[in-house]
Amino acid sequence: MNKFILLVDFGSTYTKFTAINVTTIQVVAHLSLPTSHEQGIMTCYQTGEISLLHQLGLPMFDDVFICSSAWGGFRMIAIGLTESLTAEAAKRAALGAGTRVVKTYHYRLTKEQVEEMNQLNADIILLSGGTNGGNQQIICHNAKMLHRYLSSGTILVA
Repeated sequence: MNKFILLVDFGSTYTKFTAINVTTIQVVAHLSLPTSHEQGIMTCYQTGEISLLHQLGLPMFDDVFICSSAWGGFRMIAIGLTESLTAEAAKRAALGAGTRVVKTYHYRLTKEQVEEMNQLNADIILLSGGTNGGNQQIICHNAKMLHRYLSSGTILVA
């Protein structure tokens, strides 16, 4: 049975999609779409993924790998346990990936902070902390607050 993966590169101007049959080691489809920051990059991603799935007659890809070659075009919010440690590490990881960190939050999120996030229109929210014996209560609280009050967005937990 063939295995198909999707590679996505969010660029400042264009988002590139490449579908690969990893069983036969062949590029089977490629698509380039304008990156839209007004509509959000998730809209661009969904349009590209659906287009390639339809073109290849697949229900879904076995794996998806995403990167960003856009310097500063990818908007991120970073959330951590403490301002000096986790939030700073999350911010550094985001900047190292070529994203523009629009805001960082730390400790327990409030309803007002999540409502502020709704206005910031970030492409992704990095929620970090609580692993390896860390404070799991705070990351669980923050995840619940995002679930309850975030109107839309993609959340990456690290």
